[in-house]
Amino acid sequence: FFSQQITDTLSTEDVTLISHAHGRERRAERNILRIELQAAIKYGTKERANPGRDGSPRWRYTHDGVVYITDDTSRHEVTSWRIDGNDEEEDNAPKVELAGK
Repeated sequence: FFSQQITDTLSTEDVTLISHAHGRERRAERNILRIELQAAIKYGTKERANPGRDGSPRWRYTHDGVVYITDDTSRHEVTSWRIDGNDEEEDNAPKVELAGK
């Protein structure tokens, strides 16, 4: 897994992150950018997370309003969510009333 010394020398966008379908879906639902997860690994607080369903160890990174869960290597994305309340996409679409409704 990543040592702090290695991540300190990388630019944020160069932090390795291997995404999987579940993680990408959750990021899309929660308005989280890939760079935010990379920043969480580079700058965030790292602590042990609850283990996976099969008992495999996981890490939890928290940074700038985002919680990011990885596998034990800190490379594979498991899931993520916001704790800053910015998970709602802005709805700028015009409101349309349907006739007869």
